[in-house]
Amino acid sequence: MGKAWYKLPLWLQKSWGKWTTYGGGGYQITPQTDYNNFFYGGWLLQRDIGKKLTLGGEIYSHQKEGLATAQTEASAMVDLGGYYYIKNPGLQIIGAYGHSFAGQTERYAYLGLYQTWGSAPGKGLNGFFGRVFNGH
Repeated sequence: MGKAWYKLPLWLQKSWGKWTTYGGGGYQITPQTDYNNFFYGGWLLQRDIGKKLTLGGEIYSHQKEGLATAQTEASAMVDLGGYYYIKNPGLQIIGAYGHSFAGQTERYAYLGLYQTWGSAPGKGLNGFFGRVFNGH
C-alpha cells in the first residue's frame, strides 16, 4: 500500500468452562489512493476439545475496502477453524476456511504455524504490569 494504515478496534471476551466467545467491531483508516476507510466486525464462539485442540466458528463482516483491493464490495462471511497445540502455551498449528453468505463473493483458507513468547512470570513486562494494574 505504501503508507501506514490503522485499525481502531473494540473487542470483548467471555470464557466459561471449555467455551470462549469474543468479538466486536472497529474502523480501519487507510490513507491511500483507491483504498477506503471502512467499518468491520465479527463474533466467534470456540470450544477447547481436550488439552491439544480448540475449534470454533465465526461470523465476520466488512464494508467496501476500495478499488485497489480484492474486496471492492461489502461482504459478510462465516468460517470454521481452530488450533492444535504443539506446546501450550507457545506453539500452535492454526487454520480456517470460510466463505461469504451475503455481499461480494469471498472464499479464504489458511494454515499456519503460530508462535508466542514472552518474559518469565514475575519478570519483565508481565511482572511490571501485573503489579501496576493488579495493585500489588
